[in-house]
Amino acid sequence: NATPLNARTRGRGRGRGAASGPPSAAALGRGTRGRGRGGPPPPGSLAPRGGRGGRGMPPVGAMVGRGGPRGRGRGFVGAGPGRGRGRGAGPVGGDFCPPPGSALARGPGEMQPARFQAGFFVNSRKAKLFIQKWVFPEAEARGLVFLLHEYGGHGPNNDDDNDYYKPLLHLLLTERFNVYSLDFEGHGRSEGERGAMPTFDQIVKDVSFHVHKELEPFVNRAARGHRARPAFVYGEGLGGAVATKLALAEPETFAGLVMVAPRLQPTGDEPSVFARTLGRVWGGTGEYRWVDAAFSQEAAREHARNDDLALQDGTLRLKTANAIVGAEKELAKSASSVAVPVLVLHGSEDTLVPVEHSREFVDAVATDDATLLEYEGAWH
Repeated sequence: NATPLNARTRGRGRGRGAASGPPSAAALGRGTRGRGRGGPPPPGSLAPRGGRGGRGMPPVGAMVGRGGPRGRGRGFVGAGPGRGRGRGAGPVGGDFCPPPGSALARGPGEMQPARFQAGFFVNSRKAKLFIQKWVFPEAEARGLVFLLHEYGGHGPNNDDDNDYYKPLLHLLLTERFNVYSLDFEGHGRSEGERGAMPTFDQIVKDVSFHVHKELEPFVNRAARGHRARPAFVYGEGLGGAVATKLALAEPETFAGLVMVAPRLQPTGDEPSVFARTLGRVWGGTGEYRWVDAAFSQEAAREHARNDDLALQDGTLRLKTANAIVGAEKELAKSASSVAVPVLVLHGSEDTLVPVEHSREFVDAVATDDATLLEYEGAWH
């Protein structure tokens, strides 16, 4: 249901994408440097180039078409769908093999499939947190991607064939990136009071522990002279805020951030405003009001209503609202210190997290490699 649109990239890489749907390779464009106009990307390319390029880090798993070779560029967005919000699971169970005919399907025995593993770890609050990973043999993985979900959401669900993360998982695994996921405390399959955040810093601490635990074997291999593997963080909404805090605290750990509608500044002047706003969206009336605010497509709404792992209703607690707003205020002040490459995807009709917040963030960051892709008509 998506059609290609001209992508206009200016400054640090603002572009426009297509209609709503899950993120795709078409969305994962990066910025280049200088002035000029480019036509459509070459055959087989799926994404625009644009923005203030810097290192020009390629998007995880995406093939990339170039816009202008220098300065302000005009590229072309591929026909893949833009951003909508859906929930539900992954295409992968135990093993994942590249599809027949792909560049990675080299023949029997030449490449090992990704192995799926799931389990728990106990955080400092003695809560068991659910983790998943899809991993290739260490020598074959191109890099690592850590998925961080939105408030009220959860990581991929392998028991749901229509899971929201299915296209993204397929893309990353086809390109042989290890993928890791963690359900925040109080979310999904993790322990904790449903929807209640302990503190924002506790969530960041849990994710940092998870990241470094998974990075350890790759760090050890690099110390023995093997090629280092880049690590990326993909965060949605609150997950984008966590990703940004991690990048600020330890920029040397990550090769880049990819974020969808990240919560990077408050939606109101006071926590009470935020609490009242989300209290209406997450009201305990059984009407699933947050679904109507987040999804533009009825099929996605219906799927979300039947997602037992997601937070369906209930009034947002003021303590949780305070934790989120406090984090957003801190991140709004710290944006100019973000030094890692950044790609942000945002729907133009998002009423939960205004697209203006992402525009301001991309304009403020310190990195020369920052890109915002706006999707016309897309919601949260």
